Amino acid sequence: MKNDIKDKLSIELKKPINGEPQVIYILSRIRKLLDLNHKKDGAYRILRFYCNWALHTEIQKLKTQMQ
Repeated sequence: MKNDIKDKLSIELKKPINGEPQVIYILSRIRKLLDLNHKKDGAYRILRFYCNWALHTEIQKLKTQMQ
């Protein structure tokens, strides 16, 4: 599963970014990889925040996520 996601993400990142749907797709795949790799805190917390923000209309506990 991880390799499929990585392959699809790699293909998508080689294309020019043409709009919001493509950005949302890329961020959703990145978030899925972070989840599969159990990277919920630490070095990727800012990236996770933006992935979550792109996929949700409201973010709770903003202060906690950014610390």
